[in-house]
Amino acid sequence: MFNINSLTNPDASAFITANVNYTAETKEVINYYDKERTKIKSIYRLNMDGRLNGKSEGWFKNGNKHFELNYINGSLHGTQTIYWVNRNPFLEFNFREGKLFGSQTEYFINGTAQFVTVYTCEK
Repeated sequence: MFNINSLTNPDASAFITANVNYTAETKEVINYYDKERTKIKSIYRLNMDGRLNGKSEGWFKNGNKHFELNYINGSLHGTQTIYWVNRNPFLEFNFREGKLFGSQTEYFINGTAQFVTVYTCEK
């Protein structure tokens, strides 16, 4: 177990502790909130070099999904989604080999698109 001092969440106060469990390909982090010691869970998958690889997910304390991120060899790659606590998407964006690429859509809490930004990557 180790302490986390600076992580915050819009749905609660700062986290205070986290348990980390390792298997060959998965690192699982369970964070505890200050209030009520309610658990939330984040799962991170690592490759053999210890870099993030595959889907990483996290949940709000009410059990709704908070984020879904995708990595290849430690870099964000593909579609990334962050959710409002009510399950509607807050932000959807795309990465290509660690760089923003394609469309990014930010949503109002009711699920209506607020604006769309398009990124291009130059090689």
